[in-house]
Amino acid sequence: MGLCRSMAQHRYTLICDFNGGTYLSQVEATDEKEALRSWSDLLQRTQSVGAASEIIAKHAISGGDRPAPIDGLADVWCWTAMIHGGLVLTHIVQSA
Repeated sequence: MGLCRSMAQHRYTLICDFNGGTYLSQVEATDEKEALRSWSDLLQRTQSVGAASEIIAKHAISGGDRPAPIDGLADVWCWTAMIHGGLVLTHIVQSA
């Protein structure tokens, strides 16, 4: 049962604040790390954060910083990066 549970797909909502804008996306993934990788693929396809999408996506899949759980909340993580001197603040919420 544990193996089946870990392979279950969940919906994750990613809320990204960057350079004065807030960008929302949803992906299907088995965990928050896969959600971040799926989001990076989505960014590369849709360019939803404009010209910075490619760079943000590369940082997200580089594996340097992993999503950090938010204290006191269940199924919520935060991922950050610095791009062109600006903070990329992304919250990952398991939403279904």
